Amino acid sequence: MRIAPLFAIAGALVLAVSCSSTKDDNGGASKVPAGVVTSAAGAAPSDSSATATTAVAGDTTASTSTAGTGAPTDTAPPTSLPSDPAAAVKAFYGLGGGTLSDPEATCVAGSTGPGIVDSLNEALAGGVLDPATGKSLLKAFASCEPQAYVDQTTSSLQAQSGATKDQAACVLHAVDKLFVADDAVLTQASGNDAISEWPTPEHDKFSAAVKTCVPDDLAAKIVDA
Repeated sequence: MRIAPLFAIAGALVLAVSCSSTKDDNGGASKVPAGVVTSAAGAAPSDSSATATTAVAGDTTASTSTAGTGAPTDTAPPTSLPSDPAAAVKAFYGLGGGTLSDPEATCVAGSTGPGIVDSLNEALAGGVLDPATGKSLLKAFASCEPQAYVDQTTSSLQAQSGATKDQAACVLHAVDKLFVADDAVLTQASGNDAISEWPTPEHDKFSAAVKTCVPDDLAAKIVDA
């Protein structure tokens, strides 16, 4: 199992604890494809053309185009984020279709600090989130536990380990507390290595946290799969 920031709703940022990672081998940096929008295809009309509505995070406008007409009118995605840290975090998270309430975004931004705006703008422009920012965001989400993060992560743990919803929720909360309290574990978690490849002290701490929620056999499946 890999624990890392997961950048995976419509190809943009969704920070979660997951058994998979989109991190590459370039020093642990995570790819964040630039220019990502979310699309929802509607039912095909009787003339077999399909209508798609494209929405841009932080923008209340939407454009509609009809497949096969040769005249798409998609709105360009944003090239920069709001200067307010909470608004920037909320908009960046929303690029992938995720949602944060204003209090949740304020909590995350408060944990990462005002420098998060520049870091996220750099990621938006260059398509890569640097490891230090990824670590900072992971700690912030672990501390604040936004509802979308909790829901997605719990569902992922259920699907990939066979844990019940209550067990998965317990694991998430236990691991989040560990991330916030132990910088060495947080550093490993924000990297690209599977937990089975972590140094023994951090591996054992993580395993112990998981075992507070599930039987040993299930804990082993979650930790070392």
